[in-house]
Amino acid sequence: MIERSVIIAEGSDSAAMLAWIDEHNGVGDSTAPAARMSGLHGAGLSRAGGPAQPPRRFVLPPGAFE
Repeated sequence: MIERSVIIAEGSDSAAMLAWIDEHNGVGDSTAPAARMSGLHGAGLSRAGGPAQPPRRFVLPPGAFE
């Protein structure tokens, strides 16, 4: 499992890292908590119509690093 925040912290290399994950059949983890739908910035968002959130982590299949 690779955290998205670590990838983004790499700066200009992050695009290459995300491409590598995609080439090695990595998938975004869907266990991240749902976005808040209340409060100052979430009041107008609905679950179906809200902006898509990027995955917080990526899962690679066995053997991806071989």
